[in-house]
Amino acid sequence: VETVYFGNLALALVNYRGVESGARWNNFFTVAKLLPLGLFVAAGGLFALTHAAPGLAAAAAIAGRPAASAAEWLQASLLICFAYGGYDGAMMAMGEAKNPRRDAPFALLSAMVFLALLYTAVQLVVDATLAALDALGAPFEWDAQAAGLAGIQAAGDPLPQATLDSIRK
Repeated sequence: VETVYFGNLALALVNYRGVESGARWNNFFTVAKLLPLGLFVAAGGLFALTHAAPGLAAAAAIAGRPAASAAEWLQASLLICFAYGGYDGAMMAMGEAKNPRRDAPFALLSAMVFLALLYTAVQLVVDATLAALDALGAPFEWDAQAAGLAGIQAAGDPLPQATLDSIRK
C-alpha cells in the first residue's frame, strides 16, 4: 500500500513540474524497458549464432515433448495480448501533436511492427538457445508453473474473500 501511495505521489510531482519533465521520465522508462530486451536479443543472438548449429540438428529431439492443447494455446494468446498491450496509450498524447490525423496511424503501426519484431526476436533467441543447450547436453530443467484455472486451484483464489463477496452481490 505504501509503495502505491509513494508511486502515485512521485507521479503527481512529475506531472506538477510540467509536461517536459513528464516526457523526460517517460523516455527514461521507455529506454529502461527496451534496453534489457535489446541486450538479451543481442547476447542471445550471438550465443545462438556461435552455438546453435548442433542445436538446430537436435531440434527433432525437442519435438518429443507433448504438443500444446487448445486451452494452452488460448492461455498463451491471452498473455500475448497483455504483452502487446499498452502501445495504444501513446494515442492519449496525440491531442498535442501538430498533425494527429497523419501522425497517429504512423505511430500505431510503427509501434506494432517494432514490438512484433522485438518479441519475435526474443522468441527466436529463446528457442535457439534452448535447442543449443539441449544439443550440447547442458543440464536444464523446466520450471513448470501452473497458470489459469490450474494455477488458481493450486495456489488458491488471488482475490480477498471480501472482494469476491462484493462481486457476487
